[in-house]
Amino acid sequence: MSWSYFFDTLAEYQWARDAAGLMPSSIDQLVKPVIEVCEHYDVVPWQLTPAALDRYFAGPGKRARSTVLAKISKIDAYFAFLEQRYAGEIHRLFGACPVTDKSRHTDLLTCGAST
Repeated sequence: MSWSYFFDTLAEYQWARDAAGLMPSSIDQLVKPVIEVCEHYDVVPWQLTPAALDRYFAGPGKRARSTVLAKISKIDAYFAFLEQRYAGEIHRLFGACPVTDKSRHTDLLTCGAST
């Protein structure tokens, strides 16, 4: 169920970006880094850790500094979307808390709540 839910969130994220007026090719490029890292570790985004992202971009995902920064920025934007739209539901379904700033959610019971 995690993977199908992940793909549903990707589709909604792409739809939201389309509604904002982005070109289809741009929309595909927004999710490509998210899929790339998740496939590398065979995990859904809410199972990724900051350390895993660091390892990925220091190893197999290592590219020019500007490329890495662009990819991280796209991943961060997707996580911001997850946090705003799905944090509570992901916590209820999977016991994870997809937030862009993990330090704001030391208590998982507050996942999805404004702080």
